[in-house]
Amino acid sequence: MEFENKKALVTGAASGIGKAIALSMAREGAEVFLADLNQQGLEGVHAQIESIGGKSRTRLADVADRKQVEGMINAAISEMGHLDILVNNAGVTLIGEARDYSLEDWEWIIGINLWSQIYSIHYVLPHMLERKAGHIVNMASAAGLVGLPGNAAYSATKFGIVGMSEVLRAELKPHGIIITVVCPGGVQTSFEKNARVRGLPNYRPGSFVKSHERSPDLIADRIIGAIQKEKFLVIIGAEAKLIYQIKRTSIWLYLKVAQILAGNLTKLKQAQKEGQ
Repeated sequence: MEFENKKALVTGAASGIGKAIALSMAREGAEVFLADLNQQGLEGVHAQIESIGGKSRTRLADVADRKQVEGMINAAISEMGHLDILVNNAGVTLIGEARDYSLEDWEWIIGINLWSQIYSIHYVLPHMLERKAGHIVNMASAAGLVGLPGNAAYSATKFGIVGMSEVLRAELKPHGIIITVVCPGGVQTSFEKNARVRGLPNYRPGSFVKSHERSPDLIADRIIGAIQKEKFLVIIGAEAKLIYQIKRTSIWLYLKVAQILAGNLTKLKQAQKEGQ
């Protein structure tokens, strides 16, 4: 797929990876429909796209709300005429041991990370099936390939996205619809700074995610290339590839590493409590 004159919808487009994806698509000639809860951020991205001669539209939407997602998809199709690309990028994270989560924490992260993608896919599929064309990009994570302590709820959502994407690829490719699932390691965004943290009173942003100077622009470039080449699985980052390879080749070693990390997390939690 080339992007010239294509119509794309990007969720979580007001900042970070979503913003970088939207700008990259606009530079390639796509018209981009920007969705987010951050109105000021949306207006800023819209202005940037307009400044480079691109075209974009904006819509405030809570992707955890089924009715708002339905309205978002319908508006994108109505205002742009059709939809070629859907990028399910919006997401949040929750850090800490699962025993410290509330049920509301679980509902919050599953609603934004997983249900949002289910909703948007549900509402866009009839349109893409009718046109026998489309490309859906689901943002997962390295945490959707390997489960690491401190990320139980986050991994639950991202594993769900990867599994859903695998099935969708098999079911929809015969109908002309391509699925891409993206699994990056750490990235330099405000994502982790906006995390909910449980059981770690002195938590410092960045203490669990090392970005290795990996920018949102780099992630966006990889996603643009994956859409053009119709790739299914995109793993970004040496650390993500390494731990996934360890899991695939030696489940015993993988579980041993996870156990060590769990022990370290418990020690950190105890040390922070004692230091209060």
